[in-house]
Amino acid sequence: MPREEAKFESGPELALVERAVFELEHKIRLLDRVLPTNAAAERSRLLRALLSGRAATPAWTYLATPETPAWQRELGELRLGLDNFAHPAAPWFAGRVDELRVEAELLQARGTDRFQRLACQRYVISDKELEGSANLAQEWLREPLSQLPADTIFSDDRRDPRSLWCVLERRIQESGLPVRLVVSAELSSAAAAGDGFVAVRGNARYSAEAAERVAQHELLAHVFPRFQARRQRIGLLRVGVRGSGEEEEGRALLIEQRGGYLNNARRRELALRHLAASAVRSGADFEHVVRLLEGHGLTLEAACDAALRALRGGGLAREIAYIPAFLRVSTALHGAPELERWFERGRATLAFSEALSGGRRRRS
Repeated sequence: MPREEAKFESGPELALVERAVFELEHKIRLLDRVLPTNAAAERSRLLRALLSGRAATPAWTYLATPETPAWQRELGELRLGLDNFAHPAAPWFAGRVDELRVEAELLQARGTDRFQRLACQRYVISDKELEGSANLAQEWLREPLSQLPADTIFSDDRRDPRSLWCVLERRIQESGLPVRLVVSAELSSAAAAGDGFVAVRGNARYSAEAAERVAQHELLAHVFPRFQARRQRIGLLRVGVRGSGEEEEGRALLIEQRGGYLNNARRRELALRHLAASAVRSGADFEHVVRLLEGHGLTLEAACDAALRALRGGGLAREIAYIPAFLRVSTALHGAPELERWFERGRATLAFSEALSGGRRRRS
């Protein structure tokens, strides 16, 4: 192992830290726990209200998390210990612990006014990046509308080889990795990767091209690197560092672009998600976001889905980070393509990849 990499290799003490961070992340499971337990029924009710001209305000129910105060105590003790741990990896672990502390607070704040403020602390984006992303989103929205594929397939149709389920199943079998497929009616996205599984949104319709795109996005950017991380001697590649989730999403969009899937329709989808997230961050409610998206040509159902996604938990608006991360990662990897090997091996960021490579990076 090269000297720079060896500095971050997990010894007995670091292995204990890694295990503690990993276990706390899997207890907190922010993205799972901001999905309402009544998502499908509430979506139907809200659509009926919007169609009839009645007020439409989400009334979510969530899984109870009585353990959150205990998790916060554990995270606080872990953070204090890292402050006194003289090791090159300690500050990187500390940054990930800080993210998890905000995520634990977010769980306690679901459905309250505090939630959006905490979400801004969890997904921090500079004013310069926000401006550049807003400009790109507007540029994408000005592009002429392309015709959407007329032929779509139910996402969880196990008899049609073009369905998202079947495409994922084939790719997983080809990889030989022990990845399970599950169906979830509560998902707000087409699919979501977890630890050793991929969830597919049930009863949704996607084109064959969209199914291929989603499979590449989930498997190449999220699932396969996590399995590679299990073979590494650097524990941070397994638990992640500050910002690894966002830059993983940025690289996922870069993978889509390389595969020819970042077409006009997909760019428009991403731009509208960015618009919805920006509106939520500015205090817009559900109905305002829906009408905003309808004004940009979305159907009522699609506008409802995008609004609900941005308002998860009370306004997570995680999509605000996607375009900034895409721009940041694509620019950096164009100038220093060797850094991508770390994203392929686990939950990296550009900054951590530079540190593992000895701080050498060609500037584009």
